[in-house]
Amino acid sequence: SGKLRRSEARKLFLDGKLQPKQRPWLGLAQVLAEASLSRSRKVVKQAASLAYGTGATASALTILSGTAALIDVLPWDRDRAYDVAKMGAQALFLASQIPVEKIGLEIPPGPSILVSNHQSYLDAFYLIATLAQRIRFTAKTEAFSWFLYGPMLRRIGCIPIVRGRGTGPSTSSGCTGFPVP
Repeated sequence: SGKLRRSEARKLFLDGKLQPKQRPWLGLAQVLAEASLSRSRKVVKQAASLAYGTGATASALTILSGTAALIDVLPWDRDRAYDVAKMGAQALFLASQIPVEKIGLEIPPGPSILVSNHQSYLDAFYLIATLAQRIRFTAKTEAFSWFLYGPMLRRIGCIPIVRGRGTGPSTSSGCTGFPVP
């Protein structure tokens, strides 16, 4: 009878033994939706990263080219040219939203040698932007012939280094020496 079936179904339902009707297509649709959502998130993240990289690169090239052109064209002494390079380096990090933080001690007054690990092409700009003292860099000789960049290196007092000459280190510590003007 109907009453008996309803009471049995009710008892099974209350005991948790009555399962809802399975819809396999619904499970497949849910898996596909989750997969496409995950893929969409990845695509959006990649697009955002590409957009940031493109914008940061365009900003960097514009700022660095403009700074180099200013230093090359205007008749400034080395100190004034260095100040303009410092402002350009600070603008570079500000425009590209790269956080810059200086950790550690100041360079002591007087002659010093600062050695950077050269982790990227931004190292020199980072040092110029953050250090209070004016510093002079060494750069490979080839860089002094680069358009815009080469004349700027000379104007801010960089020291050219000829690489690849000689048969080995000139001192027992493995360092090659060069005269510093």
